[in-house]
Amino acid sequence: MRGIILAGGVGSRLSPATTVVSKQLLPVFDKPMVFYPLSALLDAGVKEIMIITTPRDTALFKTLLGDGSRYGASIVYAMQETPKGIPEALTIAKAFTKNDRVALMLGDNVFYGDELPVAMALASRGKGAHVLACKVKTPEHFGVVEFDDDERPVAILEKPIDSKSPWAIPGVYVLPPKAWNEVKSLRKSKRGELEITDLLRRYARKRALTVHRLTRRTKWMDTGTPRALRDATNFICVMQSRKAVPIGAPEYSAVRGGLVQRATMLKRLRATKGAYAEMIVNALEYL
Repeated sequence: MRGIILAGGVGSRLSPATTVVSKQLLPVFDKPMVFYPLSALLDAGVKEIMIITTPRDTALFKTLLGDGSRYGASIVYAMQETPKGIPEALTIAKAFTKNDRVALMLGDNVFYGDELPVAMALASRGKGAHVLACKVKTPEHFGVVEFDDDERPVAILEKPIDSKSPWAIPGVYVLPPKAWNEVKSLRKSKRGELEITDLLRRYARKRALTVHRLTRRTKWMDTGTPRALRDATNFICVMQSRKAVPIGAPEYSAVRGGLVQRATMLKRLRATKGAYAEMIVNALEYL
């Protein structure tokens, strides 16, 4: 399975902070936002990763992440000139994904818990499309999946006003090989973009959509607004301090997943100053 992190867009809800830098480069507590989806992909065993971002921000992401070798992975970059919807990422990454399954993640979603990488790893061996679902109090703010009496997904609704289902779909989608073929015939919505919910509906109609419902052990945070970004920062600060284990740190994920030798990473981090490196060094001592 190959991974795509969609880190484009203009981040208008976080303006003016995003006027000069990508939303996915803003800090969530002690690390850039993009570290969280990157760490999740590494935890799921995904080593071939593409970052899709804007022409303005590509050089910054390259400076931050390099070619991925420091994490025992390969990271390549592609540009999205203007936001045209999540499914466009599959078209942009067509040559990169080849005939492999794809884990597409939005760069502004933060997860806490061990369920996500396990669910993604299982989905990598499945067929059809696979999405996660989180129970929420305000389904009208999200894309929602509805189930029939046999618990099969039968409908995907975009921000429904009156939904019977509390199960929202966060920004993680595992899609079959050549999913870009399905994107070709999608039509733009009223807001002028291709919608991921339209793509998922196609798989649902074919009974080729699997939904993994996350439990309360998983915390999902959308960081697209100032208040949400603050809440995510506070949560990561508290949980990281309480458990003394890095959250969303690709260096830690790389060693834990056997992608980089522990001694190699420790040597590299000890040559780096700062609280972030010190935290990971301390955690690796007990890994």
